[in-house]
Amino acid sequence: MINCKDFTEQTSDFVDGELSWADWAQFRFHLLMCPMCKAYIEQMNLTKILLSETPPGSVEPEVKDELMKRFRVWKAGEDE
Repeated sequence: MINCKDFTEQTSDFVDGELSWADWAQFRFHLLMCPMCKAYIEQMNLTKILLSETPPGSVEPEVKDELMKRFRVWKAGEDE
């Protein structure tokens, strides 16, 4: 059984279809039991769709830099 932290760490692999069958089954079970993680995965799926529809080079460099900065700050806080 996975917890919410494990769930969020495996979300990219799930969205990309890269989980093993056993991990996929545990992931889906958690998804059925946790409404917050269900909302999270829906946001990730929507993000993937929107990003796939965004033409390359259409994001302003300043916006990209700010997003990368925020991601690095978030990731650094996650490791603590």
